[in-house]
Amino acid sequence: MNGLLNEFKQMLKEHTEIKKKLKKMERSFAYFQKALQHEEDIRIARKDKRNIPFEKIVHELGF
Repeated sequence: MNGLLNEFKQMLKEHTEIKKKLKKMERSFAYFQKALQHEEDIRIARKDKRNIPFEKIVHELGF
């Protein structure tokens, strides 16, 4: 019985970890999907500011 309880706890922990990873992936996907919608603005901004990271340009554009 104790082994079964431990196995259940382990499965619950793994399930929680998977949910966290999925949520993080969904946020990343939404971020890049929004960036893709504004690809032209990002490309123009990057031409002007070659040494600035992509993430900072996206933040400066307001999304």
